[in-house]
Amino acid sequence: MTAATHAPIVVLGTGFGALSTVRALRAGGCTDPITMIGPRAELHYLPGTIWIPSGLRTRADLVVPLGNFFQRMNVQHHQASVTGLSDDGRVVHTTAGDVANHALVIASGARFIRKLPGIEHAVVPCEGIDAAERVRDRLRAMDGGTIAIGFGANPHEPSAVRGGPMFEFLFGIERQLRREGRREQFKLVFFNPRPSPASAWARRRWRNCWRACSARASRRTWATRCCASRPTRWSPRAASSRPI
Repeated sequence: MTAATHAPIVVLGTGFGALSTVRALRAGGCTDPITMIGPRAELHYLPGTIWIPSGLRTRADLVVPLGNFFQRMNVQHHQASVTGLSDDGRVVHTTAGDVANHALVIASGARFIRKLPGIEHAVVPCEGIDAAERVRDRLRAMDGGTIAIGFGANPHEPSAVRGGPMFEFLFGIERQLRREGRREQFKLVFFNPRPSPASAWARRRWRNCWRACSARASRRTWATRCCASRPTRWSPRAASSRPI
């Protein structure tokens, strides 16, 4: 790659993968023009969405503007959604026109499969902040009832799944309802096709927490420090003034 190349390097997405790609390219001495394509000039800190239903985090806490990053890294932002590729990937089709490139990095994340009958009535929290806000609003509007939470995998690639966020939503909602004094009005149901979907995760979590706190005076300390249902002190809003 040389600075004389007319077509830019194009990176699809504005999430962690895309931003890390740009930083690695510039750190490696790449001076080629870089164009990032995404519908918003923002990073959405998705790990923090588990705190939206309880009100401990809001959209404003989890959205980091990327204007300073683009300027610092000499990146052009093409504000659009990608609709396709052609010419062996050398042309990206978007809702705001075509973008040519001489190198293409796809860092747009996964798309969730919505093929099951009735899936249109479900909320998929991992889709983003909008989905987490729908969970929050529905919880506030409910006087009681059954809440079903679960996850599955692509049958053609069963290992490509991470169920951690759904456990976090399950335990977080349960704790939230208890704090609000409404737990008795709700039935929580967890579903998954595997007989023990969290056994390995639970064993690792227990082992790591126990080792980290084994030197402490009591199990009460362990329970308080390792299992308390509260967010971390760091948030993108507090860190937005620092370089990404």
